[in-house]
Amino acid sequence: YRLPGKEIFRGSVDVTGGRFNLDFVVPVRCRTGSRARVRSYVSEMGDDGIGAADTLVIATSGTIPPNEGPPDVDLYFSGQATKVKQGAILVADIEDDDGIAILGTEPQNSIFFEFDRSGYPIFVTEYFDYEHGSSTTGRIEYPLHSGFEPGEHTVIMRAFDNLGESATDTLVFEVVEEGLYTVSDVFNMPNPFTETTNFVFQLSSRADVLLRVYNVSGVEIWNAQLAAEEGFNSIYWEGRDFIGDQIANGTYIYVLEVSFRDSYNRSEMVRGKVVRLR
Repeated sequence: YRLPGKEIFRGSVDVTGGRFNLDFVVPVRCRTGSRARVRSYVSEMGDDGIGAADTLVIATSGTIPPNEGPPDVDLYFSGQATKVKQGAILVADIEDDDGIAILGTEPQNSIFFEFDRSGYPIFVTEYFDYEHGSSTTGRIEYPLHSGFEPGEHTVIMRAFDNLGESATDTLVFEVVEEGLYTVSDVFNMPNPFTETTNFVFQLSSRADVLLRVYNVSGVEIWNAQLAAEEGFNSIYWEGRDFIGDQIANGTYIYVLEVSFRDSYNRSEMVRGKVVRLR
């Protein structure tokens, strides 16, 4: 029996006029020989088709191009959250002109995470997908598995390009308990501001948010509402009152009212100061 080998590339592209084209780099750490094959699947308006060729030969190249550098990697949780629950989606964006190694036969052609410096890698290569039409940029979306104790944790990701260069990224995050509804990291930037400012805050769960701004006499001069998601959110303010006039220089009070959607009327309120200075 001859088992099929590992994938060296998988991606998607548009078909135009019955033709499609997509370039990719064959990884240096793959087997050579005459048993390589390519398969394609097409679909449109309920019709589909499949094609394959199994006469491809992979040979050793005597002119491997110079590597321009390691992959660019960016590791984060959805919404740029730093306080997450079990099951949160850990995202890794990876880019390299020579493509990303996804063969998965050894660590040097795989993508893996290591949590809390345990020494035990979790291979996540199968979660990687190239962006549509691209052979250089892709993403991993990995659900955080159960078993993490509440508190601070660390994850390190390592990825290789097809020519053997590797890169890492490290993310520190906090696991919060299920049923815990919090708002944190509330601030506006810039502060003081001259023309406009952004109010930023982080939520542990989805919520309906109302932001009110008052002058020092306690009169409400502006407000905004937002259906906010878990993670970091922001509300933009142009520094104008209800009738569209620019506010005067001085200190103002803002109140952030947060009503969590998936809770039993759980709400939070945060107050702060914002300064207009021109």
